[in-house]
Amino acid sequence: MDLSFWFGVVGTFFGVVGTLISIYQFGVAKANRQRQRELQFILASINSTALQKQVAFDNQCYVYMKYNKNGEGDLDVIRSLAMAKDSFGEIAQMTVAMEGVIDIKKSAIMVIQKRTIESAKLFNELKSVSEFNSTGSSEPVEPVEPVEPVEPVEPVEPVEPVEPVEPVEPVEPVEELIISNINAVR
Repeated sequence: MDLSFWFGVVGTFFGVVGTLISIYQFGVAKANRQRQRELQFILASINSTALQKQVAFDNQCYVYMKYNKNGEGDLDVIRSLAMAKDSFGEIAQMTVAMEGVIDIKKSAIMVIQKRTIESAKLFNELKSVSEFNSTGSSEPVEPVEPVEPVEPVEPVEPVEPVEPVEPVEPVEPVEELIISNINAVR
């Protein structure tokens, strides 16, 4: 056999092996991107939870200061709530930093935050619809005084039926009338 034949066989063999390696690398790269995206969404959910906890601790501080007027232990409780809020803020910032390491261009945290804003808007819209009463305002409706019962009315005698009207002949469509007038003028 000729030497060029063997070069062709070896070349084809390396071509097939190279193609198989390329397909394998593509699959591995795709799986890695998918895992990275999953990890980003896990970090985004941790971030979202931390931000919600920060808001909850803000609300707790507000409620505690508003309704606890005696002054005993106020500073310690408010300080511990503020420290917890700060801790959750640090968690939120760490998740943002870790997600940025995975992929700078695509942020799952931004996707989750946009969904949270949309959900809040929908919730507020549903809340306003449920508070909307039959008068068209969200103000409470004043009670209506009871109405006295009405005396029954005597039945009315039936009316005699009307004779049917004869059908009218259909009118010629306007377009045909215009065309016939144009043809008559010619």
